[in-house]
Amino acid sequence: MLLYFMYFMIPAVAALPGLPGPGRPFRVAVVACLIAISVFINFRGAMMGRVYGWNRDPADVDKYPSRIWDWHDLQALRGIRGSSKQP
Repeated sequence: MLLYFMYFMIPAVAALPGLPGPGRPFRVAVVACLIAISVFINFRGAMMGRVYGWNRDPADVDKYPSRIWDWHDLQALRGIRGSSKQP
């Protein structure tokens, strides 16, 4: 569904460089950074097997939902840096 919603973002992103004000380069940089982060997270979720393993290793997230709020073991970053929590 998000892919279809992106269609409605085209006018907003196209109008961004034309907005008046002194902060225009900053706004463009922020939007570009957010797009890059989004592509990175979605790519990792679609292509990396360790990201799938986060749901069950080291403990099943359905049994321990508090793992969702663990900022030391983020699902999108699983497999990038060394950690004792990673398989």
